[in-house]
Amino acid sequence: MIELKGLWKSFEDNEVLRGLDLTIKQGETIAIVGSSGCGKTVLLKHILGLLKPDKGKVLVDGIDINANSSHLFDVRKRFGVVFQSCALFDSLKVMENVIIGLKEHCSEMGLKKMEDIGKEKLDLVGLYSETYHLKPQELSGGMKKRVAIARALSMNPEYIIYDEPTTGLDPIMSEKMNNLMLRLKESLEKTTIMVTHDLHSAFKVADRISMLAEGRIVFDGSPREAQKTDNHWMKAFVQSSPL
Repeated sequence: MIELKGLWKSFEDNEVLRGLDLTIKQGETIAIVGSSGCGKTVLLKHILGLLKPDKGKVLVDGIDINANSSHLFDVRKRFGVVFQSCALFDSLKVMENVIIGLKEHCSEMGLKKMEDIGKEKLDLVGLYSETYHLKPQELSGGMKKRVAIARALSMNPEYIIYDEPTTGLDPIMSEKMNNLMLRLKESLEKTTIMVTHDLHSAFKVADRISMLAEGRIVFDGSPREAQKTDNHWMKAFVQSSPL
């Protein structure tokens, strides 16, 4: 479980988070939505410990990740992150990208075991042996996203984070990505956080939707509740976003 308690964060005179509270339950898939510039990325960086709050706490399974650096290092290894830009290493082949975390943190298992895990994760996202030796520049946008997901899963994380997973994809590939995330959600049953502006994706994949505005969570409920709510923040967001 992840608990964000009274988070405040400012950059000079710009107050981005203003006493934000949010609890992410074990095993659920939550979508954090909001308009551009509302602070979604700042919130995500706090969950990962890349930013420290001015006030408030970030607790992962009861551990304050900012209490000391050893806590933060241990907690980060429990997260798998799919970055918006994929963040693949252009100089490395697909398989090398997928197992890079294993090489860094689990070198004792040996290359053969690492590659077996890499194959398992690539198979899981629908990429097979003919792609293993390609480099990122030889892949389509959708294939890059799948490699990024395989890499995020390679160390068997407890938490998965998707940062704008459908950004840069055409409608057909976006729908394929939504279906893949839905399938992984059902098969892996991991706690998952989606940060997205894509309401269609949020409604299809998430168990729960939390909307960020003016530095705090202004709506929190199921996709069905989000579509029917009288909450003026979420209602306006739904009406302004194509589904």
